[in-house]
Amino acid sequence: MTEISSLEAKEAVELIESGHHPEWIDLINNGFGGTPEGNSLENAIHEVNFPNRATIFVAKDGDKIIGYAAVMRYANNDDDKRGKLMRKAMLNLFGFIPEDEFIGVEISSIAVDEKYRGQGIGMRLYQQVVKELNPCFINGFTKNPIAVGARIKALPEYEVFWGGIPLTSDDYAFGQTVQSLYFMTKTPAEIYQVKKEKQVVSLQAQDVDIISTDLVDTSILTNEKFKIVCNAINEIQRERDDRTVFAPLICVRKDLSKKIKEQ
Repeated sequence: MTEISSLEAKEAVELIESGHHPEWIDLINNGFGGTPEGNSLENAIHEVNFPNRATIFVAKDGDKIIGYAAVMRYANNDDDKRGKLMRKAMLNLFGFIPEDEFIGVEISSIAVDEKYRGQGIGMRLYQQVVKELNPCFINGFTKNPIAVGARIKALPEYEVFWGGIPLTSDDYAFGQTVQSLYFMTKTPAEIYQVKKEKQVVSLQAQDVDIISTDLVDTSILTNEKFKIVCNAINEIQRERDDRTVFAPLICVRKDLSKKIKEQ
């Protein structure tokens, strides 16, 4: 039976360095597809080594690590610079700051062993994040429509926005939205073409000069309150040393999104 547990960043680094779980090193290096570059041990440590900022969720089958999620925490205090930005956004939204310990988290990486995919392990990792941290917002980035669908399915307590556009699992706008958004990879840019059933049917290489979508285009947003949140997340993203080129995937806890809509 698969079990999910959580580790602090220091514990995760020690576990990787122990040499007892080479399968975890392979999983981290190969989790995103393609051929990993550089030293595999150093790559694995880099994904989890954020002392005092990250919680690492690990899925095990017996003693074998078959999945993980590295989660960056935005603490609900002004000492955390990311948390401070989100607190300011929440104050602008509601006139008060929620009392939750973590005002937000960022899914910095997540992967499941390909032999175990399709068994709901990724969903359980997401759900454990919510169970333990209960963040107001879950932030992340992806170029993969399948990953968006997985987030919607795994987090019914949250409203999901991809590139600033609200999506639901039953909304045909999901497919229309995916077709209209362009996503850059580190090589050529690609556009995902999606059928109504939300299945990726083709990838087409596009001009590499297509504008990157690593920030939310707030000009397309009609909800002024949600735009405040997106602007705060954009500011966080601009400060990152390793800017991504994926579209933002933002999940807002529904009890909070309801308040946004009511104002």
